[in-house]
Amino acid sequence: MRIVTITLPFPPTVNNLFSQTVRGRRFPSKQYKRWRDAAYWIIASAKNKTLGPPYRVAVSLERPDRRPRDADNYLKAILDALVHMRVIVDDSRIDSVTAEWLDRKGRNAIVTIAGGDHINVAGPEVKAPQKPVEPKEADKILEPIMTEHGIKRCHWGREKNKLIILVGTRKFQFALSYAYGIDSFKRSAKTAAKTANEVSK
Repeated sequence: MRIVTITLPFPPTVNNLFSQTVRGRRFPSKQYKRWRDAAYWIIASAKNKTLGPPYRVAVSLERPDRRPRDADNYLKAILDALVHMRVIVDDSRIDSVTAEWLDRKGRNAIVTIAGGDHINVAGPEVKAPQKPVEPKEADKILEPIMTEHGIKRCHWGREKNKLIILVGTRKFQFALSYAYGIDSFKRSAKTAAKTANEVSK
């Protein structure tokens, strides 16, 4: 038996994975796509070979806050990522899966997979998304974007992934995480700056 442990960002709940159009078409939510990109990058960076079935999966979740939550609601995103990135062949071959809360605050999910010997999986190579932005690089990326949009005062909190923009006497707050890749980080920062300017007019 082989054991692999991967630390992923805290996943969205199963209820927040997909959005729906007026006509009923479902598509991945923005929150899910951002989490998925970060998770895929982390898994790809670990360079784990595919484990053979059957599997046992244990997920330990850090608590982002004190609100009561059902740990089982966070499993789907994680299991789908393991299959997509070929850590496991198919989630139908999982014999047991457990989810628990750790007695500490944080925004990580520690995933432990037990399986058989490594196997080869046919099919095209799975490509990981862009590398997440390094926290120390984020300020350098934000500065020209804010300057371009005439924003003179802003603050980005790394721990809570919040961008605060001050326009005159008004204060705006946006979600902005460095874990989702440079392109997504730039797009979100530009949207935040543009929105702050438009609303303050």
